[in-house]
Amino acid sequence: MSTDFVTKGYHWARQALSPAELLRLTNWVDENHGGAGTRHVRIDGIKNLLAPTGTVGALADELLPKAHPVRVTVFNKSNDQNWLVPWHQDRVIAVRDKHDLAGYSAWTKQGDYWHCEPPIEAFKKSLFIRIHLDELTTENGAMQIASASHLNGFVPAGNARGLAENCEIETGECKAGDLLACNSLILHRSGKSKTNSRRRTIRIDYSAFDLPEPLEWAIEQE
Repeated sequence: MSTDFVTKGYHWARQALSPAELLRLTNWVDENHGGAGTRHVRIDGIKNLLAPTGTVGALADELLPKAHPVRVTVFNKSNDQNWLVPWHQDRVIAVRDKHDLAGYSAWTKQGDYWHCEPPIEAFKKSLFIRIHLDELTTENGAMQIASASHLNGFVPAGNARGLAENCEIETGECKAGDLLACNSLILHRSGKSKTNSRRRTIRIDYSAFDLPEPLEWAIEQE
């Protein structure tokens, strides 16, 4: 396993995608996901890239063996579709149906699926990978990462900024085709884009955690 991933909470795989894979993913996003942010999209068109034998899935399997994709989010930030996100952790999972179980809270329904906050044990067996389809810079809202912040476990929202600012902060500038794998509890943020350049990114959440019955992941598992 990457030393960076263990100690810093993130790992870069630079220029991991081939030109053909990058074109395929870009076309998939442009054809299906024109909004600023689209969650729980179907992965049929890119499933083989996300499997352990695919470029993205192989990185997930290297860092977290037996992990499978459980959520997909497409971000399409531009001058017309612009936003900023303060320091935070993403602490929700997407499941098919709501079930009242101990340790699972903060239930909300978004689209066809339910979200909830699971116990911290779920995040000890999860990560996310960002697939960059465009060049990211400070000017177009590249994500910033608070190095080693994942070692603090769950961080209350009110403490996120102070804790992050005591960490070494990396601005995730990158090229199209770069992959960034992150521990699910890493503190991160992004600013607004100040340019007309596109910033299309696909985030794939992976998990090796077995949900207690009758909960099921939103993405069907094979």
